[in-house]
Amino acid sequence: MKQTPLILSILSLVAVAALGIMFLLGDGSKKKAPVSGEATEVTAQEGAIVWFDFNRLITDYDMYNDRNAIVSSKAQSIQDEITRRGNRFQNEYNKFQSDVNNGVLLRSVAEERGQKLQAQQNNLNQYIQQKQQEMAEEQTVMMNEIYVTIRNFIQKYNEDKKYSLILCTDRKSVV
Repeated sequence: MKQTPLILSILSLVAVAALGIMFLLGDGSKKKAPVSGEATEVTAQEGAIVWFDFNRLITDYDMYNDRNAIVSSKAQSIQDEITRRGNRFQNEYNKFQSDVNNGVLLRSVAEERGQKLQAQQNNLNQYIQQKQQEMAEEQTVMMNEIYVTIRNFIQKYNEDKKYSLILCTDRKSVV
């Protein structure tokens, strides 16, 4: 969870890079009149400073969409497993509480079961933390792969176009 800002920053960077690529590679035959608030496409000359919108690029980037679907599927299956384990623990805890409240357990047996339940809860919490960390790492790796792919494409694309600077913007941060 502490890596969330890093992941969001990487996602933003990748999205801006991908959008820029789409902007730079846009098909000129599909031009239409700009709608209010919509950017117009302008062909940049050699040596110009160009930019692209990462968010727009990333939402249309097939590699991102494919990998994100895989990661989301894994995250959902992990969440389902966490929910299943949590429900099983909650049921055992509720039965224990019921038995204690009804006085059907000896004190020594109740203490022993309480200790086992505490150990189960600790194990469940460790499992949840481990899976959250694995998913964060997988998300980071995915975004790094996408970022590298986009960066490499931009570098190759710029070999022909020879722009002096290519900027990447994030729609959320643009006023």
